[in-house]
Amino acid sequence: MDAFKAPEAAFAAAIEPHYGHMHCDAPIALAVSGGADSMALALLAQHTLALPRVQVFCVDHGLRHGSAAEARWTKAQLQARGFACEVLTLTPGDLPDGNLQQAARLGRYRAMHARCRALGIAFICTAHTQDDQAETVLARLARGSGARGLSAMRVAAPLPTGPNHPSNVTLLRPVLTVRRAALREYLQQRGQRWLEDPSNKQRKYDRVRLREMLGAWEAAGFSVDRIAMTAENLQRSEAALEVYADDAQAALVQRASEGRQVMATLVFKGLPQDTQLRCLARCLQEVSGDVRSVRGAKLGAAVHRILANPRGQFTLHGCLLKFDDNEIVFQREMS
Repeated sequence: MDAFKAPEAAFAAAIEPHYGHMHCDAPIALAVSGGADSMALALLAQHTLALPRVQVFCVDHGLRHGSAAEARWTKAQLQARGFACEVLTLTPGDLPDGNLQQAARLGRYRAMHARCRALGIAFICTAHTQDDQAETVLARLARGSGARGLSAMRVAAPLPTGPNHPSNVTLLRPVLTVRRAALREYLQQRGQRWLEDPSNKQRKYDRVRLREMLGAWEAAGFSVDRIAMTAENLQRSEAALEVYADDAQAALVQRASEGRQVMATLVFKGLPQDTQLRCLARCLQEVSGDVRSVRGAKLGAAVHRILANPRGQFTLHGCLLKFDDNEIVFQREMS
């Protein structure tokens, strides 16, 4: 298959199992920044989808000079190709606290989620590539992640909007198996220009250093597609571990009510360690109402404390845990 057809085939194959209305009127959104990857995403959608029902969002974070002009350029390019394009402009108050790039990403997702809800859109596509997948694996490898972290990004997942912002919009990544270079070649063949983000050359950002590292790995024989294949393999393993944890938690939790759950200590102690960690994390999230991930080191320390002592109590993730030889009681902390 030539370079022109390969991205189109990959896009269609990835999106069809999840968005089964490719040639119907069900609405779908695209996140397009004007960069090469997202402009290619738009052209692939134009080739594959029923265009009148495609809504494009271009988010202007206002974080650097010229961002508004870039958003206007992107909108004009897309409108010239027949897309409905809306620029979403964020203010500093729209960005949550924390790392600037992470805050910008979360602010972008929240803004697009709100517009999807308003327009009745259940799916939004982003232009994460196979290179992004490999970079994510390396980043999580550096953090010592387990199977869940190293399984990296999935083709379909809930749009991440952060704690206390429940999401009912599905994020699709239909070019996750396509190399970044192939998308640029696709744009060149279609005669479509794109914008270059100057931050892609600033080494103060982790993703820029990871990109350089990945290039060195490739030169040493570690191919991007094999790194991405590792993520796919771990996704299958992760799915199996989650099914096992489902069954274990059903046997483990004796009583549950709003803000309180009770586990059987003996059953908990008999589980494999990975399942202990998963069940503990689930109970903490369900009881506290805080759906954020619990750090693995804190979970590990909690499991060790329960296994090493006949009784005790401690707080974790907005919960008070009391345990003895019979029960592990989770109660939501009083604010």
